[in-house]
Amino acid sequence: MSEEQQPQPIIFLLGPPNAGKSYLCKRATAEIHGVQHIVMSDLLRWEEKRPLSPWAQEIKSKLPSGTLVSSDGCIFALKYFLGGLPDDPSRKIILDGFPRNLDQACEFEKQ
Repeated sequence: MSEEQQPQPIIFLLGPPNAGKSYLCKRATAEIHGVQHIVMSDLLRWEEKRPLSPWAQEIKSKLPSGTLVSSDGCIFALKYFLGGLPDDPSRKIILDGFPRNLDQACEFEKQ
Protein backbone atom coordinates (compact mmCIF):
# COMPACT_ATOMS: atom_id res chain seq x y z
CA MET A 1 0.00 0.00 0.00
CA SER A 2 1.49 3.35 -0.98
CA GLU A 3 1.71 6.27 1.42
CA GLU A 4 -1.16 7.97 -0.41
CA GLN A 5 -3.55 5.04 -0.05
CA GLN A 6 -5.64 4.85 3.06
CA PRO A 7 -6.80 1.53 4.47
CA GLN A 8 -10.38 0.73 3.64
CA PRO A 9 -12.71 1.43 6.53
CA ILE A 10 -13.91 -1.60 8.46
CA ILE A 11 -17.00 -1.27 10.62
CA PHE A 12 -17.29 -3.88 13.37
CA LEU A 13 -20.90 -4.74 14.15
CA LEU A 14 -21.11 -6.21 17.64
CA GLY A 15 -24.00 -7.79 19.47
CA PRO A 16 -25.34 -11.05 20.85
CA PRO A 17 -26.90 -13.72 18.62
CA ASN A 18 -30.30 -12.75 17.18
CA ALA A 19 -29.81 -9.05 17.99
CA GLY A 20 -30.51 -8.03 14.37
CA LYS A 21 -26.93 -7.58 13.14
CA SER A 22 -27.59 -9.29 9.81
CA TYR A 23 -30.72 -7.22 9.27
CA LEU A 24 -28.79 -3.99 9.83
CA CYS A 25 -26.04 -5.15 7.47
CA LYS A 26 -28.53 -6.01 4.72
CA ARG A 27 -30.12 -2.58 5.04
CA ALA A 28 -26.72 -0.89 4.92
CA THR A 29 -25.66 -2.80 1.80
CA ALA A 30 -28.96 -1.93 0.12
CA GLU A 31 -28.96 1.75 1.07
CA ILE A 32 -25.30 2.80 1.08
CA HIS A 33 -23.14 2.56 -2.04
CA GLY A 34 -19.96 0.54 -1.67
CA VAL A 35 -20.80 -1.33 1.53
CA GLN A 36 -19.76 -4.98 1.67
CA HIS A 37 -21.13 -7.22 4.44
CA ILE A 38 -18.75 -9.96 5.60
CA VAL A 39 -20.03 -12.58 8.04
CA MET A 40 -17.14 -14.04 10.02
CA SER A 41 -18.68 -17.51 10.31
CA ASP A 42 -19.08 -17.63 6.51
CA LEU A 43 -15.50 -16.50 6.12
CA LEU A 44 -14.31 -19.25 8.48
CA ARG A 45 -16.29 -21.88 6.53
CA TRP A 46 -14.60 -20.60 3.37
CA GLU A 47 -11.16 -20.81 5.05
CA GLU A 48 -11.93 -24.35 6.25
CA LYS A 49 -12.45 -25.45 2.62
CA ARG A 50 -9.50 -23.54 1.19
CA PRO A 51 -6.80 -25.97 0.03
CA LEU A 52 -3.69 -25.90 2.21
CA SER A 53 -5.25 -23.67 4.86
CA PRO A 54 -3.16 -23.89 8.03
CA TRP A 55 -6.33 -23.35 10.10
CA ALA A 56 -8.72 -25.81 8.41
CA GLN A 57 -8.48 -28.50 11.09
CA GLU A 58 -9.06 -26.10 13.98
CA ILE A 59 -12.01 -24.50 12.23
CA LYS A 60 -13.49 -27.88 11.32
CA SER A 61 -13.26 -29.05 14.93
CA LYS A 62 -14.64 -25.90 16.58
CA LEU A 63 -17.18 -24.27 14.28
CA PRO A 64 -19.91 -26.96 14.39
CA SER A 65 -20.08 -26.84 18.20
CA GLY A 66 -19.98 -23.05 18.38
CA THR A 67 -16.62 -23.07 20.14
CA LEU A 68 -14.57 -19.97 19.36
CA VAL A 69 -11.84 -20.37 16.76
CA SER A 70 -8.54 -18.95 18.02
CA SER A 71 -7.87 -15.26 17.50
CA ASP A 72 -4.89 -16.16 15.31
CA GLY A 73 -7.08 -18.36 13.09
CA CYS A 74 -9.78 -15.70 12.74
CA ILE A 75 -7.32 -12.92 12.00
CA PHE A 76 -5.42 -15.06 9.49
CA ALA A 77 -8.64 -15.89 7.60
CA LEU A 78 -9.76 -12.27 7.69
CA LYS A 79 -6.41 -10.90 6.48
CA TYR A 80 -6.19 -13.54 3.73
CA PHE A 81 -9.68 -12.66 2.50
CA LEU A 82 -9.21 -8.88 2.71
CA GLY A 83 -5.83 -9.14 1.01
CA GLY A 84 -7.49 -10.76 -1.99
CA LEU A 85 -10.01 -7.98 -2.53
CA PRO A 86 -9.29 -5.55 -5.35
CA ASP A 87 -8.43 -2.01 -4.32
CA ASP A 88 -11.57 0.08 -4.18
CA PRO A 89 -11.31 3.35 -2.26
CA SER A 90 -15.10 3.66 -2.12
CA ARG A 91 -15.59 0.25 -0.44
CA LYS A 92 -16.68 0.13 3.17
CA ILE A 93 -16.64 -3.21 4.95
CA ILE A 94 -19.07 -4.21 7.69
CA LEU A 95 -17.71 -7.17 9.62
CA ASP A 96 -20.38 -9.21 11.38
CA GLY A 97 -19.23 -11.56 14.14
CA PHE A 98 -15.72 -10.26 14.74
CA PRO A 99 -14.22 -9.48 17.16
CA ARG A 100 -15.80 -11.88 19.63
CA ASN A 101 -13.72 -10.64 22.55
CA LEU A 102 -11.35 -7.84 23.54
CA ASP A 103 -8.25 -9.95 22.85
CA GLN A 104 -9.31 -10.40 19.20
CA ALA A 105 -9.91 -6.67 18.81
CA CYS A 106 -6.52 -5.78 20.27
CA GLU A 107 -4.71 -8.37 18.14
CA PHE A 108 -6.46 -7.15 14.98
CA GLU A 109 -5.45 -3.58 15.77
CA LYS A 110 -1.81 -4.61 16.20
CA GLN A 111 -1.73 -6.24 12.80
